[in-house]
Amino acid sequence: MIIEKKCFIDNQNRGITTDLIKLLAPYFKHHKYKAKEHLWYDGDNANKMFFINSGIVKIYDILEDGNTITIYIFEKNTLFGFMPFFDEEPYPAYAEVVKESDISTIDRATFNKIIKENPELSLKLMKILSKRLRDAMIKISENNNKDTLSRVASMLVSIYFTHNNCYTENQNYTIEMKLPSYEIANYIGVTPETLSRNIKHLSEKKIIEKIGKRSYKILDLEQLKEISSIY
Repeated sequence: MIIEKKCFIDNQNRGITTDLIKLLAPYFKHHKYKAKEHLWYDGDNANKMFFINSGIVKIYDILEDGNTITIYIFEKNTLFGFMPFFDEEPYPAYAEVVKESDISTIDRATFNKIIKENPELSLKLMKILSKRLRDAMIKISENNNKDTLSRVASMLVSIYFTHNNCYTENQNYTIEMKLPSYEIANYIGVTPETLSRNIKHLSEKKIIEKIGKRSYKILDLEQLKEISSIY
């Protein structure tokens, strides 16, 4: 079953990240960041790797027409910013704190020293990077090939399975959008108006129910998955 395979891969990567953090923890420096602060700008020298203890960070780029496109949204327990450590090139996009965050950092020189003492770290990082690149390719494919309703349904299903156990589903079927609607819309490649319209459509069809400002109850998970066409 595809959903079980996906969850298995996600659990594997969480395990790899946990192992990495245990090794890197003694070398981390902790920082508090406010919303709208940047961790780096496009073209900055890549001299740090980051781990989110709490908060949310988005990776985005600016298109030629001046519009922005959100590439990744990282939450708690995510390690990121390490790709330039491998190719020794500058950061290729922007990293902005979305909400107040507690983030640990480690500099390149310290990391290189640890790598020499623990060569297996490189392989673990490559596995995480491979998973991230695969997810990016899936996101691009979905945004190119799916209609807007499927993208919104995919987003809701993804939030559900990201924050609930993959095998023992949360019987309350509740989810919370931790980002403003315009951020979510940007991430899945639709306008805020289109996101709102499709959320309303799913509510009218009794597939989801709004229970708070950004909270929803999934009334028909199977139908939502069918619309999303992910699984």
